[in-house]
Amino acid sequence: MTIRIAAGTPGGAYHELAEAFAAAIEDGLPGLRCEVLTTAGAEENLRLLTENRADLGIVQGNTLSGQANTPATIDTLVPK
Repeated sequence: MTIRIAAGTPGGAYHELAEAFAAAIEDGLPGLRCEVLTTAGAEENLRLLTENRADLGIVQGNTLSGQANTPATIDTLVPK
């Protein structure tokens, strides 16, 4: 099984976090493979999630505001 992670641009914080998350998943759950998807950022990540073209994505909380049928949020990275 492959998990697709929408991640932002290489070298950016989102992409680096996605790479680390993918490595942790693959190390901890043998048999799972992760594919880190390069994107233009949070808005594209959200679009890929809503179109079922990504399984996980890194999205800023304010990107979700006002969106209908948004994916579930796992947690925030930086508390307010």
